[in-house]
Amino acid sequence: MRYSDDGMLTQGALFMAGLAVVYILGRLAARSRRASVGLSAAGLVFLGASILLLRRQDLAVGLARSAFPIGDWILLLQVWFAGPAIFMLAALGPWLSKDRDRKAVRVFIGLIGASALAFAGTLALRPFASLSTSRTEGLCIQSTGWSCGAASAVNFLRLGCGVGSNEEEMAQACGVLPLRGVTMAGAWWGIQKKLEPRRIEADLVRPSFKDLLRMSMPVMIPVRYSALLDHMVVLVGIRDGRAEVADPTVKGLVEWPLEDLRQRWLGEAIVLRHSG
Repeated sequence: MRYSDDGMLTQGALFMAGLAVVYILGRLAARSRRASVGLSAAGLVFLGASILLLRRQDLAVGLARSAFPIGDWILLLQVWFAGPAIFMLAALGPWLSKDRDRKAVRVFIGLIGASALAFAGTLALRPFASLSTSRTEGLCIQSTGWSCGAASAVNFLRLGCGVGSNEEEMAQACGVLPLRGVTMAGAWWGIQKKLEPRRIEADLVRPSFKDLLRMSMPVMIPVRYSALLDHMVVLVGIRDGRAEVADPTVKGLVEWPLEDLRQRWLGEAIVLRHSG
């Protein structure tokens, strides 16, 4: 596997430069109605692909592992849609008949660009100094409402292969964002970077529930915490028809009924693979 850990400052700058380029290309395409419609159709395909990869992050990781050097750019997965969206708006907006509609498109482009800039900038600054190193029974307890991914990554590394870490380090490595948390692809990338010097690799997979229960534990998984909130925990094992879970919101290990786990699990898992 190839890695390219250039840091989020570099990746964020390249991403924003790319958005500026696609905006310019969109404006150039707008000079011809045929070009603007045809190229926007291609942009729509890329927009759909970026949304698919966000929803199926195992595919994003698999694509990256097979085709590109994997780097911190994967942490920008949540805003990949901004490129094709800005291109289509820039290409098609000038052809709208009403001036107010054209102005609305320009405002929308600005909002998308500003949102992407804030996202990339926050990742580059990585404001995690206030995160704690609280532990109970050797398990990391999350110190904020949005750092469950970092805390679970710490627990996953310790339980899975005895690798030590802390919440602040994994928040930086995984690209955790204040108030937004982290994607599974980001959690995978942070864990993989921590494992790189060792003969162990992490993988992001999408197994069936039956296969999940048969996997070598521990397994890091996303679960539904409430109607509007997702969560990350570590599935430690299955015993007596119940799942043993390291939940970073509580002290120590807890047990969930398997039916509860099945209903709450969001379909993805990070697993460890020993290369010998």
